[in-house]
Amino acid sequence: MTSRWFVSVLLSIVLTLGACSKPLEPVRIEGEGAPALWKVQGKTGAVWLFGTVHLLPPDTDWQTPLFQQAVRQSDSLLLEASGLDDQKAVAQIFANMGVSGGQPKLTRRTDAVLHPVIDQLDEAVPGPRAVLDHMESWAAALTLASVQSADLGLNQGSGVEQVLTMRFRAEDKSISGLETISEQFGFFDRLPEKDQRLMLDSVLRNRDKNRPQFEKMLAAWMRGAPDAVIIDQTGSILASPAIREALLDGRNRNWAAQIAKLIDKDASVFVAVGAAHMAGKGGVPALLREMGYKVERVQ
Repeated sequence: MTSRWFVSVLLSIVLTLGACSKPLEPVRIEGEGAPALWKVQGKTGAVWLFGTVHLLPPDTDWQTPLFQQAVRQSDSLLLEASGLDDQKAVAQIFANMGVSGGQPKLTRRTDAVLHPVIDQLDEAVPGPRAVLDHMESWAAALTLASVQSADLGLNQGSGVEQVLTMRFRAEDKSISGLETISEQFGFFDRLPEKDQRLMLDSVLRNRDKNRPQFEKMLAAWMRGAPDAVIIDQTGSILASPAIREALLDGRNRNWAAQIAKLIDKDASVFVAVGAAHMAGKGGVPALLREMGYKVERVQ
């Protein structure tokens, strides 16, 4: 089997994962939400900071009048990475970075007690098992996590970023990213193998906890409590200092520096990144305050 064959199958996996697994019971959150929103006022413009949930169940009611006002007043949208709605391009990058020769089988990279979970999840992944076995550990972890997201009735089309992208594109406003898609996957790809396997282990061990954990996280996001989104990290991948620095804290510092330049330029920008990046002392709002900017929590 050629590497080109594996790339083509990987492409099909990423492009179809959201549709190949029928949810047992979609996650539901009743009532209206008011996720956290911050404003950094410039001389004439303003930078809005909004913590997002990338995947949401359909019909989640999270768009408040204040959110709508902030979007109307913004000339551009700044996401973690632009182009995430181009599934084919994302899949190609994932395929190119996520498979390499000489990988041991997943069963050799995981505890034997988790092998039945791999077998169960593998049934929802298109293509033969050999494709998963040839994925790097981080790529296999993300693929299996995507299967579990589909089981909860979550999809990118209902996520905050997709909604915002469609809105700003319809109004012919510019959309850009703090990172490229390759950079985003690169954070995972550069993790030491032991940390990649920790991710894989976490995805498999927490399968039965996914629904209550996501419902708890989503409820915290809906009530505007970003700190609660990541406050309980016992046993999670963020408990690893190396993973937390690579995936969260280091990126927050980089983003805060980029956003500060926009504030200094008096730009009117709506910044939408994952809610975990807005939480705590190391979150983007707190970092901007430390840099001397007046950051006001408005919702």
